[in-house]
Amino acid sequence: MNSRPLRNFPVKVLPFVFTLTASTASFAQDAGANPNVEKPNPAQPIPPPVAVDQGPLLVERRPAPPVGPPPFAFPRPAVDRCEGGWEAAYAKVREATVKIENAKGTATGFIYGDGRHIITSYRAIDDNREFVVTFANGEKTDARVVDVDEDDDLAILVAPNARPKSAALTARGGGISPGLPVGLVGHPFATFGERLEENRGLLVWSLSTGVVSAANERSVQYDAATNAGNTGGPLFDCSGALVGMVSRSVPGANGVNFATGAPHVQRLYERAASGNGRTYAGKWRFEHFSLNLLFGFHKKERPVGLGFGLDLSYADRLVLHGDIGALWDDNDSLFHTWDRRRDQGALTVGYRFALSSKPAFPMKLTLAAGGFGQHVTRTDDWGIATATNCGAGVDCPVTLTRREDKSSEFRILPALTADLHVWNRVRVAYTFASPFRHFTENHHHTVAVGIVF
Repeated sequence: MNSRPLRNFPVKVLPFVFTLTASTASFAQDAGANPNVEKPNPAQPIPPPVAVDQGPLLVERRPAPPVGPPPFAFPRPAVDRCEGGWEAAYAKVREATVKIENAKGTATGFIYGDGRHIITSYRAIDDNREFVVTFANGEKTDARVVDVDEDDDLAILVAPNARPKSAALTARGGGISPGLPVGLVGHPFATFGERLEENRGLLVWSLSTGVVSAANERSVQYDAATNAGNTGGPLFDCSGALVGMVSRSVPGANGVNFATGAPHVQRLYERAASGNGRTYAGKWRFEHFSLNLLFGFHKKERPVGLGFGLDLSYADRLVLHGDIGALWDDNDSLFHTWDRRRDQGALTVGYRFALSSKPAFPMKLTLAAGGFGQHVTRTDDWGIATATNCGAGVDCPVTLTRREDKSSEFRILPALTADLHVWNRVRVAYTFASPFRHFTENHHHTVAVGIVF
């Protein structure tokens, strides 16, 4: 028997073993470091070994198993993935979305249920002023409030011109969980955008999308962009079903917004549709705190000063207004130097008229009557000239002496006021006060120009 092949076996085999070992270690290192290298899936069956002829050796090499999706990756329902995009859902919701305008600004609402009822935010109507509803086709109409729920920030309106029931939104069936894609349609910053020609057609019936962040039995938290003008609009899923009504955002936070859940919308709608809605008339509120420059006019005196004002109003109509301030005036001459300080205040009751209900230029006028009180402190410095040792043909020396007098006076007078607010930020007011017995002689005029906070 020839033994040469056995003697040469270690010489041929050892280099090959070292090469194969190094290649395997290098591949394992590259696979761990390089994320582009496909890694075997442990869930896939390992193929049987394949014999490869390497000259004097028969080497078993196992092919890499096929790479596929992990076993836990399963497709989500198409309705939640919005695989078809938002076009169909937006077209459906847009037809149901309305724009609500009054002197306070612009809000959003949507047609719900039978086509006659419109859902919006309680804050959009809480002054009970007249408002105009604009439908998606441009038609405008008035509407009246038939039910409110202040706790859930909900209000329901009824428009005289009903929409087809097919145009109304319906509540989403099933649960709401984090990750659910949602969209909203509204009119962000429409009050300001409509003033510019280049924004025509923008900022109205515009779409924002996001996902549900969290939800409880009352509210839905979501991260879609929400701005002024979106309040009261619909939050909906990819099928166009209502998830909630856009309610509020956390000031200064990014993507932390809340909507009143659809079950609460449905419950209030059923109550309003049955005729058992809660009558809404308005509420009392403190508003229009102002810092004012005061200009007084009394006989020849023209005092100037500073003051503050505050309104307590009911339903943006009945107004109890208070003003306080102080004015100063002085005069300096050789024989009479004086100064005046007037501490004054007024308390009036009146009615507020809406001169302009356009959100771009709101204007309100309050006419009121009440009382005007003023405490005047006077300081008079008199120069008195006295001539002494006068005789015929002799010049008389004149001595000038000073005398200071202080006095004060308090008066209460009936008053009439006219108070104009423009843009809810600028105040111009006029107060007329005079005693009835000396109506034409001792009257006081005060003009206030201020900034409303």
